Amino acid sequence: MADDGDFAFSDDEQEEEIDPATLCPELYSAVQKNDLDKCMEFIEMEVPVDYLPEASDENNNKPCTWTMLHWAAFHGNVALTSALLDSGANSDYKEARMSVQLRAQAGRTKSTAPFAVCMNTPLHLAATKGHLRVCWTLLQAKYSVDDVDNVGNTPLHLAAAHKNKAVLNCLIEHASLAHKKNNFQNKAIDLCTEKGCRALLKSAMSKPVLGDAEREEVQQKHLDDLVDYEESIQSVDMDSESVNIEELEEKLRSGIEFGVSAEVAELGENLIKELRLEQKLKKQISDLKENAPIITQTLYCDYVNSLEETVAEVQKLIDPEGEGRGLADMVKTGVALCKTAHAEYWLCVATKSVSGVECATEATVKLMGRLKESIAKAGMNEANEDLISAGTKVHSRLTNEVELLRAKESFPAVKLPPSDPEEMSSKELKEYWLEDNPDEPVDIGKLEETREWPLPPEDTGEYIWIPSVAYGNLKTACDRLEVALSEGEKNEANADLVEEAKKIYDEKMVDARLLEGKNDDDKGVAIAAAEKLAKKLKKKKKK
Repeated sequence: MADDGDFAFSDDEQEEEIDPATLCPELYSAVQKNDLDKCMEFIEMEVPVDYLPEASDENNNKPCTWTMLHWAAFHGNVALTSALLDSGANSDYKEARMSVQLRAQAGRTKSTAPFAVCMNTPLHLAATKGHLRVCWTLLQAKYSVDDVDNVGNTPLHLAAAHKNKAVLNCLIEHASLAHKKNNFQNKAIDLCTEKGCRALLKSAMSKPVLGDAEREEVQQKHLDDLVDYEESIQSVDMDSESVNIEELEEKLRSGIEFGVSAEVAELGENLIKELRLEQKLKKQISDLKENAPIITQTLYCDYVNSLEETVAEVQKLIDPEGEGRGLADMVKTGVALCKTAHAEYWLCVATKSVSGVECATEATVKLMGRLKESIAKAGMNEANEDLISAGTKVHSRLTNEVELLRAKESFPAVKLPPSDPEEMSSKELKEYWLEDNPDEPVDIGKLEETREWPLPPEDTGEYIWIPSVAYGNLKTACDRLEVALSEGEKNEANADLVEEAKKIYDEKMVDARLLEGKNDDDKGVAIAAAEKLAKKLKKKKKK
């Protein structure tokens, strides 16, 4: 068996660690293509961001002057611009600006040409393309509005020439020099044709020219104002009842025009949407309460469906279980109101489906079942009591009518005593009662044979009589119909059905009384026979 060492790699075979610097061309290409994901992957690997391609056939053998930051600004990619700045993409620029300041302090501004890195800056590209947020990102990174391109244009010249009003306004507010001329002696307004942009420039040119120190103060205040705008939106207290939606909308509109970040703008839009939904939810809850009970399809569509949709929107946008502004309670109220309205509407539908039935039959039972379920759901969801009462009344009447029909049909066929028993012998009478079921007579009662038989039970001293099956079934059917008739009067059951049931009840009660008399006679005969057997048993015991 081979040792583990047999499979070990030599040092030469070990995979060499990649030098991040070798990936610079790939990062540069990804930036050119505006491939943010790939760029971020390389940046996280600490690939240098100050790389510039050498002169080649691809760029006509001319040195490349666009840095990665230039490309990011050109594409208007705020995230990539910020990532490159965080990785030091502007380090050469900052050093150059520092040298310019030192030269200025030494009084050598006229004798030295501008550094190349301070010309044709990324801010020029962002201004040209109208990428306001990228302009802000570069201004926060201390890019100067005074830098020029190869013909002396400042970012202000380029924003004016390309009619980028929002960027133009931002640069003016950042103390750009509106009077400054390019190499062709043109001011920014000379390159501008758009009416709104020209108005901004005229206003800027009408103001006194500021000194360097004053300009620095204005620029710092401008940067601070952006922070204030963003903080004012981020710090909105949603738990406060004093939040004014219109004011927040105006603040967000102004902030977007000013140049707040996309994240802050999205946050503000979500806050407004949330407040609008809350407002909408309150109104729809109020409207549903005012129009309750919901008994028509029109009312249901107008108030219940719309409230359900809003509740669903609120639940998706926010955490309804979270604290603040009573939204959790409002959502619960909305859900409960919808359930109540749903129960009320379907209770009305179920009630109407059977309220026109003059007299219930077996065919009505299914609809009655739906009505019963609707009444139960209405009760659970605290529906309108009058609706529940009306539905219950209809259901009780129909239930009673079905019971009357069933009770009428529940009477068993029974053999009644002969009309002339006096003319029949005892044998003939016995055969009469046994002729239908000789082995198991259902028309004759009997005594229960307890353990003391033929003596009566010790605890009571009385024999236990079991009526005949026929008599018991007839009496049960009569009792059932009697109860149904009693309920029928209370529930206002169909009058014809009640009248018919009364006739049947009276007829069957006549039969029941006849069998009751026979039952009493049979009981007496059975007890006499048992007592006779008991006497014989006692005599045997004495012997």
